[in-house]
Amino acid sequence: MPVYTCTTVKSTLSADTKADLAGEVTRIHSMINHVPGTYVNVVFHELAADDVYTDGRPAQPLLINGWVRTGHPEAQSSQLVAEIAAAAS
Repeated sequence: MPVYTCTTVKSTLSADTKADLAGEVTRIHSMINHVPGTYVNVVFHELAADDVYTDGRPAQPLLINGWVRTGHPEAQSSQLVAEIAAAAS
């Protein structure tokens, strides 16, 4: 089962935003990989503001890590990454 972990600083994303992003990630993964949405897991992990840095400075990025099985065609994997990045934007 694929697992997408979204890491942010606490209170960066509202509950509605999390639900919308989880829905989009699920929709995208299901569409591209032809699997039911019930296979897709999206987990949100929140850190304290002083635990996240970019370029050595405190920051509030949205970091998404995806664990999916190997063996998908490269074009499919590239499309998956691009569409999830766009959804996160």
